[in-house]
Amino acid sequence: MNIAIVMPALISTGPRRAALRLYKGLKLEGYEVDLVKIQGNASRRLYEDIKAAKNLQSFDVVIYMGSNLWLNPLFIESKKGLFVHGFVWDEFLEAIKQHSIGGMVGRLSLLSYWKAFNFSKIFDFFIFHSRTAHERNGIPSDYVILPQFILPDDLQLYSALKSSHISNGAVRIVTYTSFVSTPRILGMKELVSLAKKLIRLSHRKIEFIIINPIDMDYSFLNHFKSTDDSTIKILPSMPREEFLKLMSSSDLYVERCLDEELGYVSIEAGLMGVPIAKVTLPEYFDRQDYNDKEVILARSLGESSAKIAEYVENIDLYKRQYTARMQDFLMTKRSWDNVKTSLLSRLR
Repeated sequence: MNIAIVMPALISTGPRRAALRLYKGLKLEGYEVDLVKIQGNASRRLYEDIKAAKNLQSFDVVIYMGSNLWLNPLFIESKKGLFVHGFVWDEFLEAIKQHSIGGMVGRLSLLSYWKAFNFSKIFDFFIFHSRTAHERNGIPSDYVILPQFILPDDLQLYSALKSSHISNGAVRIVTYTSFVSTPRILGMKELVSLAKKLIRLSHRKIEFIIINPIDMDYSFLNHFKSTDDSTIKILPSMPREEFLKLMSSSDLYVERCLDEELGYVSIEAGLMGVPIAKVTLPEYFDRQDYNDKEVILARSLGESSAKIAEYVENIDLYKRQYTARMQDFLMTKRSWDNVKTSLLSRLR
């Protein structure tokens, strides 16, 4: 079987990483896999997209990445799948709110097109990271859940990235925000609120670092004054290598997803021995394949700040425990061999 994974040449970090990891996983199974990158901006990409149909026709299976408007599936007879990231409907609506009238019309057109396209049964199956993502996108077709996973060489690779960072006495906590506005993740204000509550509860010095790639008004921080004991730092976007170095030197990573999904940065943190704190809204709690033994798990920001404060006060004990349990979880439940079965059966 030969498989094509189709993605725009310019694609956001999450879908790009998912494409590359899926490529590696399928190669491990002995499939012939090609990454097909469609060049150009939005209008040019549609042209290149259609032009690629002839080449894609030669593949047994074609998997398209993300919520882009792919036209060439209309012209090929191969088995076709769409790997959907995030809550596309919600993210389109949020984007519409932030645009001018002209931009809103364009976004509404894209949203209508996307819905019509995916309900038209052009795709044979869909791939999601979580059950909730499938439900929120409202796609009634066959689907596969492929959670974030680790590949055979990941443990060795990320273990080599572990930091020999010597603490300055502060407990370092790291997280980041997204370019995309979506109800499924903690935004800047929620993360700052969490940091403020934590600092009030803790007796230890805390360095709470938020990577934010978006220029924004930080007036909501005015009521917080950094002290010699604790601080909230907001840093701009940085190269991936620099971010991983910062992450490896931290004592805790705050996961941003509010549904059951555990993002890939959490997987990376776990592989580097950095414990994870996560807020999961109550309606998604029973869908998790992990529990509070592996993750500092809470149902609200208030509960999360209290649990993180307890972790901070007893960090020498808890950090070792969470690190060991998370790595065991990744090896036993999130290895490629443990998540691949549903996908492989759908490809055949």
